[in-house]
Amino acid sequence: MKAGNRWIWLVVILFIIGALLSACGGGPPPVEATGEAETGGATGGETGNSSASIPTLAPVGPTGLYTGKILPNRGEAALYIHADNSIEMILVTDDVENSKYLTGTLEGQTIKLESDVGKIRASGRARENVEMTVTLPGVGFLRVPMTLAPEGTAMYTGTLNDLGAGLIAMADGTKIGFAPIKGGDEPEYEKLCVEGGESTPDSLTAQTCDTKEDITLNIVKD
Repeated sequence: MKAGNRWIWLVVILFIIGALLSACGGGPPPVEATGEAETGGATGGETGNSSASIPTLAPVGPTGLYTGKILPNRGEAALYIHADNSIEMILVTDDVENSKYLTGTLEGQTIKLESDVGKIRASGRARENVEMTVTLPGVGFLRVPMTLAPEGTAMYTGTLNDLGAGLIAMADGTKIGFAPIKGGDEPEYEKLCVEGGESTPDSLTAQTCDTKEDITLNIVKD
């Protein structure tokens, strides 16, 4: 056989062998390759969708005015949680002498407050409602369950004799409050008398009921 013919037959034989191998699955399986590509595409698609479906939200905590009774039968309280998590609270006790203005902060759900004078402290938790425990030296522990104040209620604070004063304007128009007629480490308090109806202006003027001292109080809000 001539050399040229040998080369022709060799090429034909190799072509036949290659065709047989392809028919028998000897090459890279196209189905598996396609499957890997689809898997990768699906995974990428799912990852993209997962990222897009998780919103980034700023933490939202309870804010606004809360009111409640000082138990057992001690008076009324109001507490305001500001948007920056600072807190103001006033205790308007029936005996007046234990009335106090307290300040503090909200950390997570925990509230910690202390009075501007004396050793009165209050702690509690803010969830849907607020539950406070107040420690009064010489009196003991008082419980103050509080809920969001009804519409028309307002809390006012002011300063007299370098100490805090406070007033709660109830939704029915009733106003109760206190102010220190004597400052220092052993303050003395009096009830506040206020003229006016159910309106809750941004500021109001009240008088101590016995000594007739004037004090300007400002509504507490953000």
